[in-house]
Amino acid sequence: MRDKVLLVDDEPEVLKSFEALFRRRYDICSASDGEMGLQYIEQDGPFAVVIADMKMPLMDGIAFLNRAARMAPDSVRVMLTGTADLQTAVDAVNQGQIFRFLTKPCPMEVMRQTLAAAVEQYRLVTAERVLLEQTLQGSVDVLVEALSLTTPAAFQRTRRIQRIVRYLAEAEPQDTRWEMEMAAALSLAGCLTVPEDVLQKSLNGLSLTPAEQGILRRHPLAGSKLIAHIPRLERVSRIIALQNERAQTLQEMQLDEPTRRGALILGVALAFDALIFQGINRQSAARQLADAPEAYDPTAVARLDGIPLPATSGAAQRIHVNNLKNGMLLAENIRSTNGLLVAPSGFEVNDTVRSRLQNFAEQQQIPEVVRVHIAGGQGG
Repeated sequence: MRDKVLLVDDEPEVLKSFEALFRRRYDICSASDGEMGLQYIEQDGPFAVVIADMKMPLMDGIAFLNRAARMAPDSVRVMLTGTADLQTAVDAVNQGQIFRFLTKPCPMEVMRQTLAAAVEQYRLVTAERVLLEQTLQGSVDVLVEALSLTTPAAFQRTRRIQRIVRYLAEAEPQDTRWEMEMAAALSLAGCLTVPEDVLQKSLNGLSLTPAEQGILRRHPLAGSKLIAHIPRLERVSRIIALQNERAQTLQEMQLDEPTRRGALILGVALAFDALIFQGINRQSAARQLADAPEAYDPTAVARLDGIPLPATSGAAQRIHVNNLKNGMLLAENIRSTNGLLVAPSGFEVNDTVRSRLQNFAEQQQIPEVVRVHIAGGQGG
């Protein structure tokens, strides 16, 4: 598949000659103004390279590339101009976040070299993103699976929180979503330091003693410190540390915007999940959060109206552990013969949990039949 290049220029001859010169090497898309260019980015992207003329009516090149950067941050941006004054170049670099600044008319060889370098830069950027989103995410998932077996009462929430954050983060800039989702996955890592009985009381909405409340309040900082030194997770660490801060406090703190938004969204997800887990319906839970705008970000809370929640098919059913399927929810605490909590009520079955239950049942340490809620579509 050829790399895609978008050229935005209000001169038809420039568009025509550019297509003629480079259409054999690249998949060329041309637009005569900024609005058309933005439509192409939205509908036909991603583009490896986005090139824009500086002087265009309605929307100049700087404004266009600035918006293009927000819509498609991975695309490499190049500016063309017929008036190469210093201030124009400075504005283009600072506001449009451009890769190269070229003067018109641009020699073919210079443009050829620029396109080759820009495409190579795009490949480096996207390769790094794949590393972050897939390799690092996969490693974090393994860590979460292991921690869920160590502290099941806390990590039964992790998958639910991840789903909520992923939904709420859809309206956020694409290049910051992975950090929000990573923070959701590791938001409860600090619960390794919290006694199991305190976690259970908290999850079930029971009253905690002042000492227990203090223990629970410290878990975000403990989790933050746990991952603070992992490369590329510095911002994720800060989001985790701030997860319980009130929205008003976060707005007043000196934070970069991705950290602030990440902490606001994670705080809403945690509070919403806690209410749902206590049996409050979605509308009432969202209303409670909306009634406290000083504590929970109104923008994120407003998005809860359309959030899909896992559906279950009626009353709990008795299932042999060998017949468990991913997505089923345990309807009871599963404890071993010596009292160990193997998996808590509400835990979503996955490959790791299923293997854990099957191994315990094989050793006759738990019953072979367990009660579960079956997600919609899994029955039969």
